[in-house]
Amino acid sequence: MFDVTNQDAEMVVTEFKMKYLKAQKDGVNTAFFIWYGGHGVLFRTATHMVLNEKDPKLRYFPLEMHLKHFSNCRHTYTFVIQDSCRSLLKLEDLEEVFRGDIF
Repeated sequence: MFDVTNQDAEMVVTEFKMKYLKAQKDGVNTAFFIWYGGHGVLFRTATHMVLNEKDPKLRYFPLEMHLKHFSNCRHTYTFVIQDSCRSLLKLEDLEEVFRGDIF
């Protein structure tokens, strides 16, 4: 996918969630290989994708958080390659954008 929006990212995460839950329910050992190449930032100890969104509230997607949740499913093995920068994003950098409504 190119020029991913927040809605696109949510859709892909939902698809993965269904596959992880199916593998867990069926008891079938399943390996997932996930590669992300693009812009990223480190915010509050987790990597977020930087998306092509005009709305700053939709610009950062918590990819690492979702992958950590998925990795807890039984019968699944997750391999992730994140080919992205991980610039540190500080809370004060976002204060004007979010005005206290942060993630």
